[in-house]
Amino acid sequence: GMELPRPPPHALGGAPAPMALPLEAAACLFGCTALFAGRAWLLMGRPGVAGASPINTGLQMRRSLVAMLLVANLVRCMALIAELCFEEHVHMPFMDRLDAGQQGWVRDLVALLPAIVFLSAFSVVVLFWAQLHYTTTIVPLPLLDCLFVCVNIACYLLVAAIAVCTFLLQAYSHLREYMICIIGFLNAIVALSFLHYGFTVVSELAETARKKLPGKRLTHRVMILSVVCPLSLLVRGAWYIAWGLALGRPSMSVDLALCLVGEWLPSVVTLVVLS
Repeated sequence: GMELPRPPPHALGGAPAPMALPLEAAACLFGCTALFAGRAWLLMGRPGVAGASPINTGLQMRRSLVAMLLVANLVRCMALIAELCFEEHVHMPFMDRLDAGQQGWVRDLVALLPAIVFLSAFSVVVLFWAQLHYTTTIVPLPLLDCLFVCVNIACYLLVAAIAVCTFLLQAYSHLREYMICIIGFLNAIVALSFLHYGFTVVSELAETARKKLPGKRLTHRVMILSVVCPLSLLVRGAWYIAWGLALGRPSMSVDLALCLVGEWLPSVVTLVVLS
């Protein structure tokens, strides 16, 4: 199986788990980013209600994206705190009822589920840029929002089905294998969509931004997002796909680094660019 190696319980009063400090640092980073996102969301305020104008739609989309990044960073922060508790063998009554395989299943689910939430958040940017592109080219796509919601729901239902099936069939270690493959491919799909629509929007907005918003550096901001976020997602996606194809052995330290590269970095860049 592809289950991450679990460190042996350390003796009472002995040295702390080797991953404790990196987990604490990562939890702090995601927690601070969640606070930053929360502050940005509060400062935005609600968009006006004077009809469904493109400006109001854009402001609402921006507010939704920041809210999603707030939720995603909070979920990852809590998942890292839970992993830290597992590493430090903090007593959790509900875990006492589970055998070793079931405990591994819970740890894998807690560790990997936040990645899906982050992908949902980044897909909001893809939706926004797709809407912008089709509006600019005067191609009406009234069902684009509906398609976006349906695809996101389908991904969550797929993850839920895999989690339930692996638990009921007692194939606990397979949860990580399937989740790694799914997250890898979803990262690649979101990254490539991000790249395509990002650069399409940059080329379409370049002339408009120069004429109407010369001091805003609008295209520069979109360009930064269009490069940093897809590359970050592709790095994690490629690594996970390699693990899924058994081209490497997963390790907790590398997985934590990939969380920072594929989740924290693009979310910080997105929040900074939007602020």
